Order: sequence, then C-alpha cells, then structure tokens
Amino acid sequence: MLKVQFVISRYIFNSSSNAFMNILRVPLCVVTIWCGLLAPQAMAEPGICAVTERSLREAAKLRALEPRASVPCIVRSRTDIEAFLRQTIAEKFPEETLAMEELWYQALGIVPDDYPYEQEIVQAYVQQIGGYYDPDRKEFVMLDTMAEQLQEPVAVHELTHALQDQLFGLVDFLDPKARESDELMSRAALVEGDATAIMQDFMSSSTATSSKRWQKRGFSDTSLQVPEALERILLFPYFEGLSFVRYVQRHGGLAALNAAFSSPPKTSREIVHPEQFVDRSFLPQPLPVDQVESPRERTTRLYSDTVGEFAVSALLGVALSSKERGARCAQGWRRDRLAIFQEENRNRVVSWMSEWESNNESVEFYDCYRELLNIRYQRDVRDKFVAVSPRKRIKISRSGVRVSVVVELSAPKNERR
Repeated sequence: MLKVQFVISRYIFNSSSNAFMNILRVPLCVVTIWCGLLAPQAMAEPGICAVTERSLREAAKLRALEPRASVPCIVRSRTDIEAFLRQTIAEKFPEETLAMEELWYQALGIVPDDYPYEQEIVQAYVQQIGGYYDPDRKEFVMLDTMAEQLQEPVAVHELTHALQDQLFGLVDFLDPKARESDELMSRAALVEGDATAIMQDFMSSSTATSSKRWQKRGFSDTSLQVPEALERILLFPYFEGLSFVRYVQRHGGLAALNAAFSSPPKTSREIVHPEQFVDRSFLPQPLPVDQVESPRERTTRLYSDTVGEFAVSALLGVALSSKERGARCAQGWRRDRLAIFQEENRNRVVSWMSEWESNNESVEFYDCYRELLNIRYQRDVRDKFVAVSPRKRIKISRSGVRVSVVVELSAPKNERR
C-alpha cells in the first residue's frame, strides 16, 4: 500500500547486517528515491565517488549482467536530498495522492487516526537516506556524509539498480501512474530484492570484510514516529523481496530472475508465496470498482486502489500482536478493491471490498478484523455502523467469500458546507 503504496515508494537506505538495508518506502512512487526531476546542483567528489567504478564491476560480476554504460556519481547534502524529495512529490505524483493515502491508511488502521502521514514520511526518508539511483538522469547519488565503510555496499546496491535500468528500464517498470499500490509494491520487491541480494553477496565476499560489522536494525532515528504496520510495509520490498528473489534463483537461477522482469509479479501475494509465482498457480484478477459497496446517493468517487495480502498481514499482525497470526488471517486473499467517496456535505467514505479463496478464509479474516476494531476502539463492530470516535463510524459485513468494510469520516467543521 504505499502508492505514495504506492504512489511513490521512496526507499531509503542505511546500514544493516547480512546485507539488509534499512529503508523506508512510502506509497508514492515505488522506486528507490529514483524519480527523475531536476535535482539540486551538486559536484562529483573523488573521495566518495571513487568507489563507483569498482562497485559497478562488482555488481555486474555478481549479477552476471554486462554494463551498457558508465554511471556518473554525484554527491549531495541531506538538505539537497530533502528538496529533491519534496520536488519529486510535487511533480511526479498526482495531486491529492498523499492525502488520499493518508485517509485510507487512517480509515483501515494502518496508521493512527491523527497520524501526520506526509510530514512524518518525508522526514523519515530524509533522515534515513544514504544513496539512490536516479533512472531518469542515469546518475548514482551518494550522501555527502556517508561513512567510508558504508560507501561501497551502498554503491553496489544502487549500481545494481543501474544495471537493472540499463537492461529492463526502471522508469516504465516502476511507473506510479500506470499501476496500483499492490502491483507497484510487488514490482518494487523484485527490484529491491534483487539489489539487496547482490549487496548481501558482496558483503559476504572477502572484499567486504569491513562491512560484516553491520548490525541489522530498524529505522535508526528513534525520534521518527513510524507506526509498526507502516514500517513493515515500507520495508517489504527489501526483506520480503530478498526472500522472493532467493526462491526464484533457487528454482531457475539468474535466467529465471531476468525472466521475472519481463513477466513480473502483480500482487504482494506472489511475493509472500513465491512458489505461486514460479509455478503460476495463482493468476491475479482485479476486482472491478463497481463491486465495492457504495455509500449513499449523491457522492463522488475520488480515488481507487488495491490493498493486497501483505498490507492486510502487516495491519493484522501488529493489531493482534502476532506476525504469524496476521499472516494466517491474510492467507487466502484473492483480490480486493478500495474506493474513497465524497458526499455533498464533504464527508468522506472509505469502502473496501476483499474477496477470499473460500468461505472459511473469509470468515477468518472477518473475525480477525472485528477483533482488531475491538482492540483499537473497544467496540463490537458488525454489519451496522458503529461510532468509534466523534468523526468515525465503521461497519463490516460478510457474504460468502467477500468481506466489506465501510468507514464514514466526518469532515472537519471548517470544511463542511
């Protein structure tokens, strides 16, 4: 879910063990901060950029891909990178995307009702970022204060993206305007899992012994207010993507991984269950928006998106205090559709329809989500609207393999007509 699930999925990098990078991903673009904008002016600095050519050779050797061009290295300050991020959001993504994403994250429970999503997400990226590859400008950018022992692993990761771009074309592959959240997240998992695997292989080699001191951790700045469910979604392309890529490699080598870029996964379900991608036992079919439960008449549909199995798993796993249980509650997800409507009085309605593989699995999800609502609001929510806060009413209903969640959100007084 982050179409900023997603509409911009910006990824930020930091250190970690076993080649895992700490990053953040926002539903905004689904590229590792790679959105092509006119970036702040910067100069290449030999001291930091000296690792570029060597790291490109290392990445190419490990990935068995021949570079088609050299990759310029640029050094930028954190201030410049923040300006780049904000300009990316303003120019690359549809207006209102962050606001719509914030709305449905709050409505479904991924973030608290009062969470300042856009403000926190930008700061999280800015504080965590170490480097990125820009597929529009074909440049590798390194933070000017990047510690020396981190420069080469970060460069190997980012220059793997350069190789991917040269052979597969990342601009179109991760276009946030062409695909919805769950598909963008699954493609991001392929891209980031591939680069993380190469970084892991590099760090395991004798040439990267100094990097083995890294410790795996989450977001390094404890002042960041990133809710756990959102953090799991942001990290999905790296951790789940790595597992997915390793599975594909075990069952077909690098040739199968290359083939995945030509026929990529369409849902996070295929990432979580890579065997279903490899044997093509799950064939995704979108749920039409007219299947979503409509609110009262005289409404305007503002937005539509998909949630996906992993976001459901992350949400329920945190709420129910068990990642394993969250995964069980989400298993059997077949497809879903989320829509946001606006009523004449400017109230908003978030309507989410999910479809499951069997009645038993729809019952399990229905029960798990009701338990989530009971834990969060101390309310027993069923098929009639229940007020869970002064501005929020929720109902949940089930019919066969489908479960409908509808959330009514009253507009602030200063926005009402």
